[in-house]
Amino acid sequence: MKVKDFVPRVLKKENINEYFAIPGDYNLALLDAFNKQNIKAHYPLNELNMSYMSDGYARQKDIAVMITTFSVGALSALNGFAGSKAEHNSVLHISCGPRESKEHIFHHTIAETNTDYVVDIYSKITPASYKVKRGKDIIVYLKKALDYIRNNNYPAYLEIPVDILNEDIEPEDINIDVINKKLIHLEEKEIINSKKPIIIFGSHSRFYDTATLLENIKCPYLIMPDAKGMVPENKDYFLGLYWPNISQPGVEESIDEADLVIYFAPLFNDYNTSGFTQYKGKKMRIVNNIKGKINNIWKRRTENIKTNNITKQIDLKNIQNIFQNYIHKNNIIFAETGTSWFTALYLKLPKGASFEIQMQYGSIGWALPAALGCSLAQKNKEIILFVGDGAAQMTFQNLALYAKYNANIIVVFINNYTYAIENAIHKGPYNNLTEWNYSTIVENLNNNDNYKVVNIFSSQDLIKSLEEKKNKKHFLFLNCFIRPNDISKENIIWGKNVSKFNNKPAH
Repeated sequence: MKVKDFVPRVLKKENINEYFAIPGDYNLALLDAFNKQNIKAHYPLNELNMSYMSDGYARQKDIAVMITTFSVGALSALNGFAGSKAEHNSVLHISCGPRESKEHIFHHTIAETNTDYVVDIYSKITPASYKVKRGKDIIVYLKKALDYIRNNNYPAYLEIPVDILNEDIEPEDINIDVINKKLIHLEEKEIINSKKPIIIFGSHSRFYDTATLLENIKCPYLIMPDAKGMVPENKDYFLGLYWPNISQPGVEESIDEADLVIYFAPLFNDYNTSGFTQYKGKKMRIVNNIKGKINNIWKRRTENIKTNNITKQIDLKNIQNIFQNYIHKNNIIFAETGTSWFTALYLKLPKGASFEIQMQYGSIGWALPAALGCSLAQKNKEIILFVGDGAAQMTFQNLALYAKYNANIIVVFINNYTYAIENAIHKGPYNNLTEWNYSTIVENLNNNDNYKVVNIFSSQDLIKSLEEKKNKKHFLFLNCFIRPNDISKENIIWGKNVSKFNNKPAH
């Protein structure tokens, strides 16, 4: 069996039935081999977009696979790959490159005979960065890459020279070794001895069965912003979003009242803590597992979400209220970095709905392709994407694929002519955007009828468009014209906190 046939055969056995690829002359033989295995191919518009799509797909499936050509392709995909590392998403990146030579210089290189520089660059992102030097080594390196992905929820990079793709090898079955990780335990007696415990769930909660945990530990709980969608929000002892200084009413007061504050699987950064202003104190514990049961529900949610206070004008608050009335159990909500955070994060999710955000890496432009990748992985779900014009300009061409795939996605396009979140941190002329005629561009990007474009100037426009969308599966682009100075108080406070931390003296 040839190397090129061995790789897709192994991945097929790992229940990988779809992959993403950008064709290049070094990887064409491998793409042919994937197609012979009937692994469905998706061809994005460039490698950066593909890496974002793979990230979105991996959030819904065990693993995403993307294939690039050497250097020009692999390095273009590096940014999205790094985001998958930062956000704990399982992506296998396979890149095919030139043959090894000490005398020839090949295309797509930096004009040197040494071509190890790409695998070296990737090794700075992941320890699972491998280059196959001999055909038989594919067995070892593919297993190492898959073991690393399965055990760590991190991405891996595998590079195969084009001549090695056609080498004959004796195939072996690869058994993936999944290691049971040792967890930190918060002992039962510690919870029972506390009269007012409270749990704050962090971003790594996605790797735990939080629903079962909350059946055993019935005490008030909160979420950090990057844990949105990882725990049920329909229980009356869910108190809301904890985002220091900009939390929902009653949240920070609840933390002050508690005698034990448990951070469950958190990752603290300057964004999700509003410039590292999170709760710190003697009664704080950070854990990755809780053992035991407790039924001490000392505080319940009392806030009622007000969704009937909708005025005629279309603004961020009205968008939030209208979508609070619209969202349902079959939704996956994506929030792009920026103003979209402060619009989408404060929505209360109904049972069954989920939420995706990239708050650790924060690569603007991520959400447009990531939402499409998610839609390919969850074809029966309706995606709601909140994205601003600044972020969208980075990857706008992906909307051409939305109609191609008949993606069931509502794009809530916040058209405010500026990087509003950057203005909240630090104002400057560099935050102003070049204005595009977005609706016309979207209409011209597509050549079929699997989409609808609506300009939104009033709340009634938005309500009517969502009424028409109900129970229909197609791409809907809602171009919401928002004033540049329409910025929430939460965004302003958060921006000041982040700016203050950024401008602290070095020592």
